[in-house]
Amino acid sequence: MVNRPQGSGALALSVSGNDGKHPDVVSTVTVEFVTFDNTSIENSLTLRLENTTAARFLALHYRPLLDSLKDRGDAPLLFGLHEVDKGLELQLAIKTASNKYRPPSQVSEAVTKKREVLQQLLQAPSMTVNYSPCQNSACENGGSCSASVKVGPEMQVTDSPSLIFTAPKVRNNSLLY
Repeated sequence: MVNRPQGSGALALSVSGNDGKHPDVVSTVTVEFVTFDNTSIENSLTLRLENTTAARFLALHYRPLLDSLKDRGDAPLLFGLHEVDKGLELQLAIKTASNKYRPPSQVSEAVTKKREVLQQLLQAPSMTVNYSPCQNSACENGGSCSASVKVGPEMQVTDSPSLIFTAPKVRNNSLLY
């Protein structure tokens, strides 16, 4: 049986079976398709969590993070997970009830407002809101650093016991010049 959970962009597939001796066993798989485009990327920010992995985040914190950022019809959108330098970079945008994106400053404000709750939820003593690889780059000889979010052509699959996250590889790039 396939149905659409109420108020969701997901499909739920339930499979039932038995061996003729025991009661039915029912397994349910929910598939959620989330799309993003250049507007999503332009209106996103990077949330960096130290000392965690993508698999651990998916298993323990993915759904609670999104649920905690929902506010008056806003729908948080997580479209990138990237492990780098013993940390996890999450690419996050927030879509309004009118189907527009909040600008990055408002996304940052929403996350910052809930910082203590999120740090407890994510078990992340070190969380950087609006992370940029340029924050840690010391440019010498009058140089400067420019950061951008790049979406690669290759797919990245990250799984945990309860969730599989598949998306194009999204990463922060920096140019020193």
